[in-house]
Amino acid sequence: MDTLLISYAVEKSGIVIARWKPVGRVTETMSKLAVEQRHNLRLGKNIYLIVVNNPFNEFDDSATAYLSSAEGTKGIAAAAIVAPDALGKNTGKHIIEIDVPCIRTAICDSLKHASDWLLEMMKPNPKGITIREDQVLKLWEKHFTRSAIAEKMGCAPKTVDAHTYSLKKRFNAKNIQELIKKAKDEGFLPHS
Repeated sequence: MDTLLISYAVEKSGIVIARWKPVGRVTETMSKLAVEQRHNLRLGKNIYLIVVNNPFNEFDDSATAYLSSAEGTKGIAAAAIVAPDALGKNTGKHIIEIDVPCIRTAICDSLKHASDWLLEMMKPNPKGITIREDQVLKLWEKHFTRSAIAEKMGCAPKTVDAHTYSLKKRFNAKNIQELIKKAKDEGFLPHS
């Protein structure tokens, strides 16, 4: 589907690729139009979205705020922004400040990386583990310490504690060792 602002393509996997056209300054009005067009495309289904920005576009603060809002992200299950260079990554970090916690987001350096990441996000997750919880689980499995996990993830140690508590609760585990064993037994971590 081709619109005035964005060209959309749907991969066989169901991933939607949205390529922004060179429009210069992207305003809130333009962002609302883009979201409306995306809603028409998804036909009531949640979508896994790859956003490829045009390097000549610049987003107004109001456009970024709208695209990151609950209204602007409605219908998105997970989104990856393709940003192959430092400037793109900086723009991507600004745009991806989505304030809806249930939407998984990533900044990827290539279309393939974004597609691979989204395919992982599409896999069933019966325990409802969040991306951050998954990161904590994998770092515990690699024998990272609490403070090393916090440093690696760029968060406070208390945040690691909160994610760990949630994971223990989900897996009905009393300690980290039991958590890792149960996560392996249930297929959330590979057996070594």
